[in-house]
Amino acid sequence: MILILVINIIKICSYNVSELKISLYPTVGEFYEYYMESLLQESQLICKMHPQIPNVQVINQCEEIYQIQGQQFISMSSNNTHFGTLSNNNEIIIYEWKNQMIQQVGVSVLIDPLYNCFNIDLFQNQKILVDCYYNNQVLLIQIIDSQSIIAYQIQSNIPTSTKIQSILNGTNTFIVYAQYFKKYSILTLFSSSFQNLSSLNNQFIDFDIPITISPNIYAITSQELFQLSISSDSQFNFVYNFSPNNMSNYKTINVFYNLWSYSQCDQIYLLCQKGFNTQSEFTVVELLGCERQIIFQNHNCPINNCQSIQNILQNAQFIIYKSIYEMAIFQKEKTQIFYFYQNNQSNQLLYFNNDNELFQFNKEIVVYQISQPSMQINLTNSETPENSSYINLMCSNYNQTYNFSLINIYLQILSKQDTNIYVMSNDGFNNLHFLQSSSLIFNFSGYSGQLLNYTLNKNESYFNVNPITLQNYGKINQTYQLLQILVVNFNQYLIGYHNQYLEIFNFFFNFNNYSYYLIPSQSQSINIPVNASSLQVAYSIYPSMLIIGLSTNDSIYLIQYNYDLNSIISSNYTFVQQFSDFIVTYNSIIILISIQEIQILTFNYTVTYTLNQQSINKLFNNITFNPLQIVVNTQSQSSFVYINNINEVIIISIDQNSYPIPISLIQVNFTIKQINLVNQQLILSYICNNQNNICFQVWNVQNLPKYYYVKNLYSVNFDNNIIIQSDNLFFYVTFNNYTVYVYNPSFPQHMSLYYKLKFTSPIQCTEQFNLNNPQSIIITNNTVYILSDQLKFNLTYQQSNYVFNNSISYPQLTFNYTVTSALNNNTFQQTPNQTATFYSNFTVFQNQTNPPVNLNKDNIIPYSKNFSYPMNLILDRQVGYCYLNKTLGLNKYCSLTQFFHQYSNISNIQNYSLITSINNEFFALQNNSYIQTLSSDLKYLFNFDYKNLSFSQCINSTSYIYSLYSICENSTSQYLLNFTLNISGNIVNINTTQLPQTFQMIFKISSILNQLFILGTFNQIEQPQQLYWFNQYNNTFYLISDSNSSCQDFSVAQIVTKNTLIQISQQLIIFYIQLSKKVQSLLLKQVSIKNNLIHIQNSQFVKSSHFQNQNNFPEILPSFVLIMQAYKNRAIFLLSNFNNQTISEIVESRFHQNESYNVIIGTIPNYGNLTNTGHSFYKNGVLMQQFYSNTVNIVGVYYLNNNNYLNNLLNEDILEPILMQGSFNTTNVNYAMIVNLQYQNGTSLYISNQIIFNYSLSTWNVTCILNSHTKYETNVTIFCDNEFSNGIYNIFFYPPQLDKVSKRWIYALITIIALLLFYFYIKVQQKIRNQGYIQSEIEL
Repeated sequence: MILILVINIIKICSYNVSELKISLYPTVGEFYEYYMESLLQESQLICKMHPQIPNVQVINQCEEIYQIQGQQFISMSSNNTHFGTLSNNNEIIIYEWKNQMIQQVGVSVLIDPLYNCFNIDLFQNQKILVDCYYNNQVLLIQIIDSQSIIAYQIQSNIPTSTKIQSILNGTNTFIVYAQYFKKYSILTLFSSSFQNLSSLNNQFIDFDIPITISPNIYAITSQELFQLSISSDSQFNFVYNFSPNNMSNYKTINVFYNLWSYSQCDQIYLLCQKGFNTQSEFTVVELLGCERQIIFQNHNCPINNCQSIQNILQNAQFIIYKSIYEMAIFQKEKTQIFYFYQNNQSNQLLYFNNDNELFQFNKEIVVYQISQPSMQINLTNSETPENSSYINLMCSNYNQTYNFSLINIYLQILSKQDTNIYVMSNDGFNNLHFLQSSSLIFNFSGYSGQLLNYTLNKNESYFNVNPITLQNYGKINQTYQLLQILVVNFNQYLIGYHNQYLEIFNFFFNFNNYSYYLIPSQSQSINIPVNASSLQVAYSIYPSMLIIGLSTNDSIYLIQYNYDLNSIISSNYTFVQQFSDFIVTYNSIIILISIQEIQILTFNYTVTYTLNQQSINKLFNNITFNPLQIVVNTQSQSSFVYINNINEVIIISIDQNSYPIPISLIQVNFTIKQINLVNQQLILSYICNNQNNICFQVWNVQNLPKYYYVKNLYSVNFDNNIIIQSDNLFFYVTFNNYTVYVYNPSFPQHMSLYYKLKFTSPIQCTEQFNLNNPQSIIITNNTVYILSDQLKFNLTYQQSNYVFNNSISYPQLTFNYTVTSALNNNTFQQTPNQTATFYSNFTVFQNQTNPPVNLNKDNIIPYSKNFSYPMNLILDRQVGYCYLNKTLGLNKYCSLTQFFHQYSNISNIQNYSLITSINNEFFALQNNSYIQTLSSDLKYLFNFDYKNLSFSQCINSTSYIYSLYSICENSTSQYLLNFTLNISGNIVNINTTQLPQTFQMIFKISSILNQLFILGTFNQIEQPQQLYWFNQYNNTFYLISDSNSSCQDFSVAQIVTKNTLIQISQQLIIFYIQLSKKVQSLLLKQVSIKNNLIHIQNSQFVKSSHFQNQNNFPEILPSFVLIMQAYKNRAIFLLSNFNNQTISEIVESRFHQNESYNVIIGTIPNYGNLTNTGHSFYKNGVLMQQFYSNTVNIVGVYYLNNNNYLNNLLNEDILEPILMQGSFNTTNVNYAMIVNLQYQNGTSLYISNQIIFNYSLSTWNVTCILNSHTKYETNVTIFCDNEFSNGIYNIFFYPPQLDKVSKRWIYALITIIALLLFYFYIKVQQKIRNQGYIQSEIEL
């Protein structure tokens, strides 16, 4: 026991635990709901609260609410309240879901165990049907009074599987029965009395039917989707065939009819391959099934491997994707996906109802409640504020990382009159990064209060903040009496009426300069020969039409404008009675005769249904019918109609046949003045507080027929001139002085009074951009405004006003804001300090005297009188070239070891177009007929002639060790040429392979371990640029990237590992960048090669960037990736221009299974405003990047010293960028380099204007002679320039104090020499005296 405890403690300590702090401020009387999606990102968490507090509840996303013992079921069917189950031993059990419990109903029924039974179907009227097979017959068995009765039998082979679904067509019940055999399928239509009415024989794979009256039937084969209906003579009727060329291998289909949105059509989810070949990845395609039409909407893969999806379930709020190992829950109005992992039982049977309850039938029957994760605080029965309290949430997930989140919550309940400002969270005030755009949009959040404003507490000439929550986009030239905005699939339409003319425009916005423009429809103006008093608009998905209604008090003019065909159908009708209100939908006109009745009409003015006291009694009990107002949600094309009935709101649904269906009834104890819809929130306005105020009550109607009271908005003084309006985002209250209070009812009560507008006239119209865009268009006084749902400010940085010093670090500024409220001048808050980093491109020189440089002995060149100092310690700007003017002062004693350009002695009479570095030893020059190999010191090695192959050009080339790969072409085909070189640089072999498909364009090719990867676009296929692996064994292309996105760049490298087991199978890693309409993603794939077999794993997400889908969004910069080092589960790469950033980042990425962790360890500024071409190389510490400027390409050189530098960058200050130290210009995009690792030097070869140049790569130093002029001080003036500016570095070098050489040895030597000379002199004198004595004796 103690051992188990110790193991658990060790496990908990090893988990990844994060801690968050937030504060919540609900108001007395409010149902406060704090959605935790910002806290629970990526993985679905189950949270537990401590301590337990009354009225406070944690709502998890997938929470088990009931469980009982089950069986091994093989089939299950439900009518929403009851479940019919069929077990593997042919036992039928009926269960009922009631009062949050599942209980068995009646006794179970056993079917003959000799029967091979497949499926069960439970009708809406509780009838049960089972299909079985016995003795080569199909038996349809009914269960009546606990007895099994054979209702139908006929000769039939046993299929591999079947499917039964009952259908209500009008008032008649039918049964659709599918039999799936190995080579074909049969779809049969039975009547409720089991008459075989119609059948279809095809290769059907699946079918589905939405739950609605007279629905369509959708059946799929592997290549086609059929829309079927039941004809008047009870036959299958083919309505539409959907089979696009780029979709194949259909697997499963799910269809749902949504009353909330797009109610004109069925919502279809189809699992298939989307692409142009069999290697395309599986995806889930979203379609709309309209009348005689199926329309493509979108596609995505919500889980790691869509091919593993077994089942798709959906309702109005959620979509559930069930695969073999996991379930992904997707909220339809959100972009976030939550996962939860579980040990799936085999043959799990699932049912998902409209109350967001997920039923799972197998050995255990489990019921889950699916919700948007939140904390709910119910204070609707509370009258006085309570004491504050602290709550801890411990959240743990069920995926493989076992993360924990500890959320500390401070809860304070406020009074209804509270106008103070409170801090909810300071996490949103992160440090900012400014790129060359010199501006940044910042959203403020984290503070609770009414009408908040933020003021910058920093006064700098180069840094400013401008509020852009409300933006003025300009005026409309024409003055309109009536005006409406209609949003259809991200397209905005402006419909205006003036002087008996109707005009229709396309509305386009430029979000860069806050402007708009209108494009009139080709129909021009439409004459309406009456003075209209009301304008209503709607739209039809198919046919693509704007539905426009104009009315007087007794007439309606209807215009149906088909914007695809540019055709108009107009009509008008005068009613006997006057009406007070009317609305239009995609197929109906609804008019309100005040306090009497509501009529539902077709577009030919035929009344299909009349809602009056008599008919309303059939739909609802005990209601006096006094309709005052009718409201629909036009933009979402909801089927719900809300009726203001004075003391209640009646909610009905208008079906596709224009008949009403009762939904709900909201009863209140006050007189309703007006009702408004803000998306899924219903706001009731009423006079309150003894006729002194107007109050606003908010009800949540998201999950009808269920609804609940939420809160009251800030009340205002009563005035008969007040105008109340709304759209799908905001609620507007306009006073008689044209001041507008803007409420956001999705915010808590204390924050819901969001913004204050001051206009000079009433709001003419307002509409949300689209349901996924949190901005609204407001038109008043012919001026167009856009209002965001968050307080937004534009932080601007004026680089020209910033005084740079000679620092190499990016400039920074620390600042904060003061938060105030327009309702309370006595309250304020201070935001935390933020730091703004300004990513300068370091291209502007400033002529300043640099700080003096005190040299040390290491700068003295051994055995010389020279000193040398690295230029990278001097340069603080990006440099193309530097030189010394020898005529200036002490410059004559100094020199600059500089990169230099020189003409090579290599002839280019062959007009070489490709240059390739081979094994970092040789260069290869290549055209369509010849290859010339060169050594690293540019000596000729080998010339190879292949003009006999008759190529018109060679497009691109790459190499791996001693193999050179080139793709060349003639007029009909393209070929892969594989040249094999020996260690002497001689070509010893060539292999030629004709490519199975020809490329229209090849951007890049790369080879590792003799595997070839190509980024390009095929001629025969209309498809964006893609990344392919070319299988040289079977001569086929394998698609690496997503066929529905554009692949911008890729990089491939071999994984370096010391693990001998891993080395048995060689490992590659591929990073590639994909761009879709909204998302730019960096992905990776790992590749293993063993015994000449290659295995490419599924894509793994690394990082992404989301772009707003707005009109005229600026062009997205091309992004590039370059692997610099690769290891097992770790890589360092260069990422350029990602997320539209004009900067390159050196990123360290660690990845394991499906998760990655990225850290920026270095940055490289772009070269001014030039465009990075993506032609970059890295080798042995030298990086080269290419930029495009007008007609030339500029290649910049960056020194990272050596490969260890990349690992050391992690500990360096990333505020210090890596700057360009030298460049050269070339007219040909191709260039190559060889870099010597030992001596840190090398050569780059390039072609400019058909001349071959070489560029020397070496250490760059300033070197000076130490003499009598320079031994104490050396003043050097260095001139540097780049493409944008030039400047001077004026530097004083101070040499170190050198050791003085002692002269005592000289004196000693002289002394010794003197003594020796004196000694020699004495000896000579002695010899002379001796000789004189001898001579005198002889004379004697």
